[in-house]
Amino acid sequence: MMKTSRYITTVCMGLACLAVILRGPKVDTTAAWQPGALNVPLTVQETTGAARTNEPVTSGVPIPRDTNLTNLSALRLLDSAGRPVAAQFTPLARWGGAPGDASKPVRWLLLDFQADAPARSTKSFRLVSSGGASPAFPRLVVSDARSAIGIDTGAAQFSISKIDGGLSGPHLAAPVYGRALDPDGRVYTTTGLVTVTVALSGPMRASVHVKGTYRDAGGNARLHYTSRYWFYAGQPFVRLSHTVENNTLCRLDEFGQPTCYDIGSGGSVTVTDVSLVLSTDLGSNPTYQAAGEGTPTSGRLTGDVLLYQDSSGADHWNRLPTMTDWEGHRLDARPRMQAYVRFRGYRTTLGGAILDSSNHAAGWLSVAGTNGAWVVGVRDFWQNFPKALRAAPNGALQIGLFPDEFGPSDFAFTLRAGEHKTHEVWLAPSPGLPIFSSPLFAQAPALWYVSSGAFGLTVLRNAPDWPDHEQFIDYQLTTSLERQGGWEDYFDNLLDAIEGSDFYGIVDYGDWPIDYEGFEVAPLNCKYDYDEGMWLQWARGGDPRWFGLAEAADRHFADIDILHNLHDPRHWSDGIAFGHSYHDEPGFNNPHRNYGGNHPDTAFGMKGMLLTYYLTGYEKSYESALELGNCIEYRLHNDEHLCRFFRADGCNGEGYALGDGLYAAGSRPAANNLSIAVAAYRATADPRHLIVADALVDWAKASAQPYINGPTGEDQMMRPWMLNMYLRALADYLEMRSEFGRPDTYDARGSFLAYTHWLRTYPWLNLTPIDTGARAAYPYEWWFDGRTGIPGDDNDNRDPSINNWLLLGADAMAYAHRLSGEADYLERAARLFRTGSRDPWYEGDLSFYSETKQTINSITFGHIFLHVWARRTP
Repeated sequence: MMKTSRYITTVCMGLACLAVILRGPKVDTTAAWQPGALNVPLTVQETTGAARTNEPVTSGVPIPRDTNLTNLSALRLLDSAGRPVAAQFTPLARWGGAPGDASKPVRWLLLDFQADAPARSTKSFRLVSSGGASPAFPRLVVSDARSAIGIDTGAAQFSISKIDGGLSGPHLAAPVYGRALDPDGRVYTTTGLVTVTVALSGPMRASVHVKGTYRDAGGNARLHYTSRYWFYAGQPFVRLSHTVENNTLCRLDEFGQPTCYDIGSGGSVTVTDVSLVLSTDLGSNPTYQAAGEGTPTSGRLTGDVLLYQDSSGADHWNRLPTMTDWEGHRLDARPRMQAYVRFRGYRTTLGGAILDSSNHAAGWLSVAGTNGAWVVGVRDFWQNFPKALRAAPNGALQIGLFPDEFGPSDFAFTLRAGEHKTHEVWLAPSPGLPIFSSPLFAQAPALWYVSSGAFGLTVLRNAPDWPDHEQFIDYQLTTSLERQGGWEDYFDNLLDAIEGSDFYGIVDYGDWPIDYEGFEVAPLNCKYDYDEGMWLQWARGGDPRWFGLAEAADRHFADIDILHNLHDPRHWSDGIAFGHSYHDEPGFNNPHRNYGGNHPDTAFGMKGMLLTYYLTGYEKSYESALELGNCIEYRLHNDEHLCRFFRADGCNGEGYALGDGLYAAGSRPAANNLSIAVAAYRATADPRHLIVADALVDWAKASAQPYINGPTGEDQMMRPWMLNMYLRALADYLEMRSEFGRPDTYDARGSFLAYTHWLRTYPWLNLTPIDTGARAAYPYEWWFDGRTGIPGDDNDNRDPSINNWLLLGADAMAYAHRLSGEADYLERAARLFRTGSRDPWYEGDLSFYSETKQTINSITFGHIFLHVWARRTP
């Protein structure tokens, strides 16, 4: 019997709570644009069953280069009747220039407005550049005084102190602050020196950033923090992204290697509680509402109220405490946090007496009195367990981000050196909040996204031409009908894998499990850019499940998977993305910090984090992307293989970014370095990133590779699939230089075609055709000595490696066709794509979800081929 996995978002408004399983809508694929015109249809769908009124919408819209949008004053958002809607337009990226270069066309535009949406409705809007009448705007005034930033939203007045960072607002007896406790009971608060900046001040939304530290009474710092406050025109609520930061430098061993992998390793900081504290002044006769699952619990506030989520509440909530190895022997998963869960789901108590308990709390708590009300909520409350919301009879509210209710009496949360965690919190001096767990989004048609160019080279879904590929992608989220008995040891689909491995909680939520090793609970760390792959699948098909998964992945990655450090002088590991390297690590001691994962060889996530920022405005993902970009720039600038390019600027030879060439396993680090450098340059136009990308491309030219003219007789090998990774990055580099109007100074085109000519000449293996056409493959490894006839699989140059890594090969051949116009390249690309689509796992496999690594390849690779194929000349 087919199982249906639950990827649940709990949403609440007032007394209504509803758990919804997200489903993919029908997508309008007909909308396109005419060069020079901007007329984008946008739809806002209400899917939770609760009506929305004047609810904020923050959505990124890609703008095609041909529209040449530089004049933002002519932009208008129109409703379905053609009336102008109050909206804010913020350029986040530009074609061929820096975000702040107003002479360059906008590439990504962030749209802020407010929408009414009846339950289960779809509202239509249009983004146009034709000017016209200006709408009336609600009030939003930001004032920068000497001691505080004032924010008047028209519905409420707030201020943020420049002295201590406290947030003041209506019916607060004291400013909102953060409080942390260490294992010895010492108290640390955020009421110290801060840096306050107005990051954005627009007519519909303002963003104010506060940076400071958690300090004790003696001024000793325990943790750093960044609070990013969003205020909305005409609205009383505040959206706060609060990042708790351990910016302690990772300790280095005698060889200069980082040692901050394990929980409790050098530089770790422990806390028993981190909470945000609100002291309210609401008058007498206090009452409360606590939103669990279903109708909120409510009553008179006669004692302390606690809404506490101890575990995910999912079917496998106790996966780690009850773990066994492959032979059934018990495993000790400590000190990984999930190993300490005690009960399923949440409990609501009043004075210690249980009033309500179930699996998934909606995660908001309100208190009201004769003078007013306050309500607080945490987005993804149960997914980011443990969590606590507390209220006292005196009206005090606390938001337990790292709650001391969790675990045994001696338990403490650990943030390793360079580790961050961000929570999105909503606050309002009113009885209700928007449905913060399911924010509204203004979605353009799929054709607009894929044709804009802002997602790179991709295309709409094409089931008529490539049914195997599109069906397999569908089966990653929806269980295949081909899945019959005999596969009980495998998960039904990706969502089932996430739930079955209980990949929830403060540290894990958003990542995928490695469900083929490490006892199925090792973290995958956005390997091979699966976050970008999810964004691409959402863009080309519109399924909101991909959107939710991608956003959660990049929010996680921006916090947990980046080493947030900056030594003086800089160390090569500062800002690196930890990746999955050594196999079979379960991550019990070192979750998300694989012991081999500090090299660019396993660094991913850059383009996905940028897309998260462009589509949602989430600032932390952009900041972390720049950290990673700066890390790679430093490592390439100081890599011993590239020092000849940088002698005038200095090169210490300690960047450790590359191998000796594009052979053995050297193509993958070259690919990742180039991909990240290109993305960083596109995002910033900072020439530092272009310089290192140019140097890498010149160093990695085809003529420098020992195998480029065929077998040499040496006992060495190269891996065609890794070379195809590099060619994918090289294609991106060529597209970037064209976008910026730069010539192909380092003959990247010549190298690309030399590599693809080599691929079709030497490792190419034709296979037996199938019902849909001809097939081909490459060996897993191609040996310089030309070896053949060795028993076993993947041992010689004639052993085809049949799986969806061949989609990368199809991308390379298709781009060679794009560069050269040679029909042979596209025909070969189709053969490779056909093989990898029919048999994504192994030859003869059935079409269903198998493991996360197969999911990654099919959702992330093959887009260049599909783009070129769709534009082929019949």
